[in-house]
Order: sequence, then structure tokens, then C-alpha cells
Amino acid sequence: MTYFVRLGEVQIREEKAKAAELIRSFVKEKLSGDLSNWQNFDYFSLREMEKYGCPERQFDCDDSELMRAVYVLLWSEKFPGLSFANLGTGKLYRGDTLNTFHTMFGREIPDQPGYFGGLEKYTPTERMRERVRLFRKRSARLGNFAVLPNLAVNGETLNTLRGCSCLRDYFDRFLHLIQNALTGKEYLEEFRPLMEKNKDFFKHFEGEDGFQRWAETSLFHDYLKESGSEGTYPQVAEIFQMNYHWFCPGDRENYFKAAEIYLERADKIIDNRTNAMLGALSLLL
Repeated sequence: MTYFVRLGEVQIREEKAKAAELIRSFVKEKLSGDLSNWQNFDYFSLREMEKYGCPERQFDCDDSELMRAVYVLLWSEKFPGLSFANLGTGKLYRGDTLNTFHTMFGREIPDQPGYFGGLEKYTPTERMRERVRLFRKRSARLGNFAVLPNLAVNGETLNTLRGCSCLRDYFDRFLHLIQNALTGKEYLEEFRPLMEKNKDFFKHFEGEDGFQRWAETSLFHDYLKESGSEGTYPQVAEIFQMNYHWFCPGDRENYFKAAEIYLERADKIIDNRTNAMLGALSLLL
């Protein structure tokens, strides 16, 4: 069965018109009519907004009605079968958060707002606490959300397996895995069934030129580096130091080194990609 079927021109126009209408309404109602105010908009504030949030489903910033509209407007012409009807948990596509929070810093401690279980294992300074609190808000920004093919195997998707595999939810490692898969190189066996399940999407992006086209279309530029001696195509960079809050609780120094790198580089990626997405949206609204 073929799952990812390209939409016809008429349907694409209708989908994009619906998406643009919702986004224009959002800009008018929530951004004082100024698209540039989107840069610092906190998606957690959508939790109580039925129109732009997640009505009648579990709240998730990257799967909000607003982000579904963004995905459709930016990528329905580029990605086969991408439509409102095909977005969400259990559908062809789903939103994904690129640089996640919980892996490095843990979840907020009940009854202790602004304190996170993973971070507190290492007795952080108040300065570090404040940086992490700020990043918690910054992680819920436009540029930290993307859309991925979402067909599942045994209840796992590319999104969920990325989080519970040895990749530990690091998007740079995940993107490198996808590049290897699309260019015929070795990659993790546990992802093979999912790549096969979603092959009708990935067949459009095979080879080095296909991967580069997908990465650039998705605005993943900051995860790429010049290839150097490996060939003529950009390669995925190893951006972050692999660490997570339960990795080695006794190694405080190494944890904070990795955390500092993560905060600095993830912030830059989110800012750059937010600007790129706003630039692309401005041409379509």
C-alpha cells in the first residue's frame, strides 16, 4: 500500500488557503498584527486556546493547530500527502520538537515550579537554574518545531524511537542516521523497520542530493557542515556533547559542560531557524 501520495494542485491551494487564514488570524489576535512578534511567542500559552492549541487532545506545542497550519503552509507542496487531515498522532505526519528539554534537564518537580529533577541532581548554581528556566521557554519557540513522517511499527514512530534509543533524543545524531540511511551507509538496525514503513516519503529524498534537498527544505541548515574530504555534499555535524541527566549522576563537571554546550548551541539553532521560518511565512501570507 502506498501511504504518502502527493496532493493535487487544487487540494494544495485549498490546504494552504486554510492554513494562511488561521495564521493571519493568529498574527492579528495574538501578535498585535506584527509577524515579527512571533519570534518570542511562547507556545506554552496555547494550552488554553482551543483555536490555536490542541482542542480535544493532549496538549503538545509541536502538534498544536497553529503548528499544523505552519507545516501545511510551508511544506504541503514539498512533502507528499501533507495536509491537515494527515497531521497528528497516528497520522502520516506529526510535529516534532528538535532540541528537547527533558533529556538533559528532566521534568519539573511537582510543587516546585522552576526546579527540574534532572538538573537538581547536580546541585546547580542559581545562575544555571535561571538559564535552564529561560531555555524551557525558548524551547517552545517556532524554530524548534518541524514535521516528520509518522507511520508506526509496533507502536513506535521515528519520533518516539529517537527518544528512547541510544540517540537519546539528540536531533543531530538522528539527522546523521537519516543521512546514512538515505545514502546507503550503515545505520542503526532498530530504525530499519521504520525507514521501510515510511519509505514512500523517503524515496523522494534518496541519495546525497535528496538528503540535502530534504534538510534544506526543512530548514535544518545549522545541523550541517561542509563535507571536506568526505565528498561534495554537506554532512551532518555533531553539535552537542552526548549526555543526559541520568547518564552519570556522579560526574557533575562533565554534566554541566555538556549542559552549557547544549544551551548555547540549541539557543542559536532555534533563533536562526525561527528567523528562517518567519522569512518563509512572510512570503506566503
